[in-house]
Amino acid sequence: MGKVLLPVLLLIVSAAIFFGFTDKQYQEIKRLKIEEAQLAKALDDWSTLASQIQGLTDVKKNIVKTNLDKLESLLPDSIDNIRLILDIAQIAEKHGLAVKNVRVGDITKAAAGNSTPSDTTPLGTVTISFSVSAEYDTFRQFIRDVEKSERLVDIVSITLKNSDTGKYEYNITLRTYWLK
Repeated sequence: MGKVLLPVLLLIVSAAIFFGFTDKQYQEIKRLKIEEAQLAKALDDWSTLASQIQGLTDVKKNIVKTNLDKLESLLPDSIDNIRLILDIAQIAEKHGLAVKNVRVGDITKAAAGNSTPSDTTPLGTVTISFSVSAEYDTFRQFIRDVEKSERLVDIVSITLKNSDTGKYEYNITLRTYWLK
């Protein structure tokens, strides 16, 4: 019976050691290997992002300063309605027109596709209304130049009043955008 008891006792002790110590250590090693794989993936993702950031930085460095200025004019990073009014006045002056009755409307956050406020968009809008007196052909040329200006604007409305002098009074409302 001693010959049978010793192997059974050793088997019980080795099972207790395995389940009491070795298995816990083995499970910890498996958990650490999973964590290591996650960290390695995060490091690879970071390396990919770092190389993309470097590539974009290199592209930005290669963009000509005048082009960056044009991009800033197209969609400025602040509300610059004074600059827009001055630009429009300069275009009007080129056509012999005077900008009158300038009004700045509500400043809102622009939602994609409409002008209702939205907290998720990086764009803001402002409406600007003004009037000019001009003959029709001169007004068309003025509007064409406003459309070609560097600042991104939408013409929201144009109304006109008839006149006996051949000049019409045009009331124009524009919407412009900026990055918040």
